[in-house]
Amino acid sequence: MNRYHGRNKMTFYVFLAFILCLTITFSTSLLLAQDAPAEEDEETQEEETKSKVIRLDDVVVSATKTEIDPKETGASITVIEEKQLENRGDRSVIEALRSVPGLTVYRQGAPGGVSTLFIRGADAKNMLVLIDGVEVNDPSGIDRSFDFANLTTDNIDRIEVIRGAQSTLYGSDATGGIINIITKRGEGKPSLTLQTEAGSYYSFREALTVNGGTDDAHYSFGIARIDTKGFSTAAREPGTSGHMDKDGYTNTTFSGRTGYRITDSSWLTHVLRYTDAKAELDDGAYYDDPNYTQSSKQISSALSLDQQVFMWWKHKIILSYMNIERRYEDKTDDAEPSEFTKSWYEGTHHKAEWQHNFMLGDVDEITMGAEIQENSTTSTTYSDIGFGASTDQFDERDIWERAAYLQNHLKLMNRIFAIAGIRYNDHEAFGDEITYSLSGSLIFPLIETRLKGNYATGFRAPVMTQIYDTAYTTGNPDLKPETSITWDIGISQPIMDEIFIFEATYFETEYRNKIDINDAFTQYINKKEVITKGIECALHFAPADTLSFDAAYTYLPIAKDMENNERLIRRPRHQGSVHANWKFLPGANLNLGINYMGKRDDAWYDESIFDTRDAKMDEYYTIDISASYWLLESIQVFGIVENMLNEDYEFPAGYNTPGRSYYAGLKAVL
Repeated sequence: MNRYHGRNKMTFYVFLAFILCLTITFSTSLLLAQDAPAEEDEETQEEETKSKVIRLDDVVVSATKTEIDPKETGASITVIEEKQLENRGDRSVIEALRSVPGLTVYRQGAPGGVSTLFIRGADAKNMLVLIDGVEVNDPSGIDRSFDFANLTTDNIDRIEVIRGAQSTLYGSDATGGIINIITKRGEGKPSLTLQTEAGSYYSFREALTVNGGTDDAHYSFGIARIDTKGFSTAAREPGTSGHMDKDGYTNTTFSGRTGYRITDSSWLTHVLRYTDAKAELDDGAYYDDPNYTQSSKQISSALSLDQQVFMWWKHKIILSYMNIERRYEDKTDDAEPSEFTKSWYEGTHHKAEWQHNFMLGDVDEITMGAEIQENSTTSTTYSDIGFGASTDQFDERDIWERAAYLQNHLKLMNRIFAIAGIRYNDHEAFGDEITYSLSGSLIFPLIETRLKGNYATGFRAPVMTQIYDTAYTTGNPDLKPETSITWDIGISQPIMDEIFIFEATYFETEYRNKIDINDAFTQYINKKEVITKGIECALHFAPADTLSFDAAYTYLPIAKDMENNERLIRRPRHQGSVHANWKFLPGANLNLGINYMGKRDDAWYDESIFDTRDAKMDEYYTIDISASYWLLESIQVFGIVENMLNEDYEFPAGYNTPGRSYYAGLKAVL
């Protein structure tokens, strides 16, 4: 299967040559087209007009790989800023994402359990996760999805969530959307922040950050540690009793960002994030195990050079690397006196990208680039279930992908925005594929109503653990790549200078040849068609500088496997959240969060019968409260109450969730 077609290679290089020629053509034409500088008063008037339409400091970088205002794209975007994370008391990224419309979040039991999400009803594998632009989806995973279990909010500046296919710029893993986590950039005089916290389940957390910067250099470093005795990952099966073992968890995370101005027009930036975590797990739903542990080490890093060649041309060279190593060990115990397993997985991702941006005044921006990436994985499983030891070895394999992309971003009168893009992708095992996207945004004068829409195609090749034999499944070399068509249309209405903002979006996605596992859990197969349809709404209301309300609601009436006419599991029809934030005194803040999850179908694997059982899960809602107060200019105290009403629920079926929990801490800024 590890083959490469000469024809595909030639096609890639022809396309790359076309891109380079196009680059030169546009560079020359734009250089000749540069107008003389406008009069100062005209520039001032134009800037004032522009500022009435958009706030220039509210930018995202994920939507177009450049800094733009979200209103300039038709994409559905949510940005969670550092202050929101702090006010809500979110200490993990998966907690923060619960409030985003279109996302369904779940975690298997105690901290350290598998944590992932569905975006607009799509599988977790259809979402690309970036940390400072580095792709961190796990190449050694069964479907190359990302596990949020060990991703904390420490040293994070903001989280950008873009819903809907983004394959044109980001490739095959972004057929459902992308989540980009961006760490803090240091600025100003050097500062040191210390934070400590303690709470329920014998939990302790300590964090230290150092940052600063000048016009020519900046730095930001953070290190954090979490320790908790936790609670049982597996829930107690209804109608049973007995002791359930507590599952502890530790996590040490280091992150850093440094930048240095090489010349007046160029910057060299390096980002790094390293996590070392260990979790005690259980064998599965309703299945306690006192001796099952997992350790995980992950590092992501990138080195980038940004250069403004001319006023109308800038380029960026990015070299990125990600490596994840997971180890599992299940020792013998009273329930399994003769069973012992030990497994090890490693996945690595390398990528090099060269991106160009050409600006034709304030009217048009052209983005083009080329990239090459390699994903590799290896694993070893040793087991002895009482009939003699055996070892399964998945020898290291790698797959290369090459791509080139071109996108045009048209901006007219600061009210009409259109984006069209195309991507050529050349996969070592599955040949070449072309995807494209169209996006538009129209802002009406006076009432400032914004209409937006998107249409995009997607392509996702099977991953190595689906093609080749592993310890648990038989590889399927006949798998076909998964393709998708997605579109959405929405409206956004601000009132009273954005004191009130309401947004609603209708979306549809059709997946063809969707990759899934068969009913016997022995081999991956293609399913003919899966369709998701729904509506997502968001509301922001800030009647005063000290008071704000944010609400999100998602209605997903269709999330269906058309082959067997069944609804996809763990996709509720209704879910929503409400957050209220009140700065009730100078230096004091109070935040109330309510999260609602509707009824949903589920299934869990029953070890006693070696088969799955269907489950109907009840609706539930949780209430969280967090408060903080600055005792002094540099000393803050804070407290958090999670699941205040002690709601008893499961999501997914068979796994525990935390009851009422209390946490308190202290933060010092020096």
